[in-house]
Amino acid sequence: MSRAKQIIQAFFQRRQRPEVTRRFAEWLEHPIDRDRKESLLRAQWDSMPLDADPEARERSWQVVERRIHAGVSRKKVLWRRRVAVVAAVVVPLAILLAVYVRVHDRSRFEERFEMPQFVERVTPYGRTERVVLPDSTVVMLNAGSVLIYPERFCGQTREVHLSGEASFRVRSDARHPFIVRTADLRTEVLGTVFNVSAYADDSFTEVTLCEGCVRVGGRSSEEFTLRPGEQLCYDRQSRVYSRREVSADEIVSWEKGALVFQRDGIHAIIRALERRYGITIYLSSERYDRDLLTLRIPAECTADEAIRLIAQLIPGLHFRFDKKNVYLD
Repeated sequence: MSRAKQIIQAFFQRRQRPEVTRRFAEWLEHPIDRDRKESLLRAQWDSMPLDADPEARERSWQVVERRIHAGVSRKKVLWRRRVAVVAAVVVPLAILLAVYVRVHDRSRFEERFEMPQFVERVTPYGRTERVVLPDSTVVMLNAGSVLIYPERFCGQTREVHLSGEASFRVRSDARHPFIVRTADLRTEVLGTVFNVSAYADDSFTEVTLCEGCVRVGGRSSEEFTLRPGEQLCYDRQSRVYSRREVSADEIVSWEKGALVFQRDGIHAIIRALERRYGITIYLSSERYDRDLLTLRIPAECTADEAIRLIAQLIPGLHFRFDKKNVYLD
């Protein structure tokens, strides 16, 4: 039985004090496993011993669902033209459902299911940040990224959620695997160094192993075990996985401010430059869409120097700066 299911069942089997109900609502509202929680709540609703006929019961659930989706709150971080959804939360149904439950023994829930608060770290364009997690794992968070993690790890695993890119130096703990969840992939390790790139506006998610061993799975049952120097790429459009050997040092060169591209298209390069320098780049022509570039932009390069370097590699490409806007044609 999953921990989420244990928590929901334990809550609705007992009468709770207002403080415990508040903590349960905070856990329920948190974006982690939102779909799973809503599914479990629906199952809990269906198990209630209601006297109403099935049609009336279904209509009641539809009212609940409307309240859920009407009350969804999304924190949005605007980075130039990009909009990254940081969190989508479910409106608490505790009081609504508790009306139909005979409950008792609140102390066991308080002792067993008191949930930690969650921390949300956001890095804007043009900045990176070093984050130390409660277990001493060190995370380097790239520009334009969001990391969500508990203020203390509890349970059998150490789980964090990432949108964007980060490198992880995980503290070894064989009894408590470390798990990084993105929209597409789940990466599990015991103690190792690896990089995850999962920007919402990219067409792919990548996991690159620097040291140790990781196991990566997605929405299918397929799993991959990576060796140092291997990268797993998931194409969101085709839903195809591919594995290749890479230079792990080059993949994490962004930690020191450098940018490395290996046969990357112009649009992928533009997005990386926008994050690195906090600028907005407008490309008015489609004639460069098939160009693939291999280059390294050193950490000491300014935005102007980086754009000039790319213009030298693409014949006919013109550019102009207007403060923090760059126009390419």
